[in-house]
Amino acid sequence: MDTIYDRNGVNQGTSPSLGEESSAGRGFIGSLFRSQYASNVEKLAFTSPEAFARIIRVTTAANKDALPWFKLARFSGDITEKGCCRADAFITALTGAEGDYDGGEITVLDAALWLQAEGVEAIIGETASSSPAAPRWRVWLPLSTPVES
Repeated sequence: MDTIYDRNGVNQGTSPSLGEESSAGRGFIGSLFRSQYASNVEKLAFTSPEAFARIIRVTTAANKDALPWFKLARFSGDITEKGCCRADAFITALTGAEGDYDGGEITVLDAALWLQAEGVEAIIGETASSSPAAPRWRVWLPLSTPVES
């Protein structure tokens, strides 16, 4: 089952697996891990990049370690000997690319403007350790078509 989010970031419930195709023309799919330890994986589908961005903006936690991890990949659900579902060997399809910026000089706004000027559709969000004096952010770049592994 996949959890579906509409363009407003509203949970639309679950549906039978969407397979490896996006749920709409600009939609994309990925995997959610409730913590860095990734003891289980949830498949999520978003009808647009805006829907994903809305979820990111409202996601909070008491500390960084409690924040969920979203990966633009589909995982098999297999578990390592240490009880982790998030391993490269378990990726069944890539649905996008992700990047972290920890340089502390380029703001989220500057990055967004640069990507927009280049015509790149991306979702950018500040990380928990970001500050005005030392910006840190993450970028997600959904693919138009998943790449099977």
